[in-house]
Amino acid sequence: MYRAVNAGKRILFIADEAAKLDAVEADEATQNHWLTANKLIFDDRNQSFGFIYTVSGKSVNNLPVAIYEDQIQNRIGQNVFGLQTLATSDVETYLKKPIQRVYRLGQCREGSGGR
Repeated sequence: MYRAVNAGKRILFIADEAAKLDAVEADEATQNHWLTANKLIFDDRNQSFGFIYTVSGKSVNNLPVAIYEDQIQNRIGQNVFGLQTLATSDVETYLKKPIQRVYRLGQCREGSGGR
């Protein structure tokens, strides 16, 4: 699935159930692939898209290595947020915030307006 995006616009990907990445830790080659992919995704030079992983039932110290290894932590910084389980009615409200932020940042970079 893909969608063409106009120049200057950013896409925000949201991947649910990232706890399942624990399964890639059994195979070193697969784990290294995921680590490399996530290093590129979370690199400051990635100006093409944003990415959110959701993980339920895990503390920060127990996240899968593929999304929270030392080099990934350095790229993410303090941008890890713990939440209580959201009610279905609250999910849309929660997701609108990062989407609106990415949209505002994209507009500011294009020079077409403020916040």
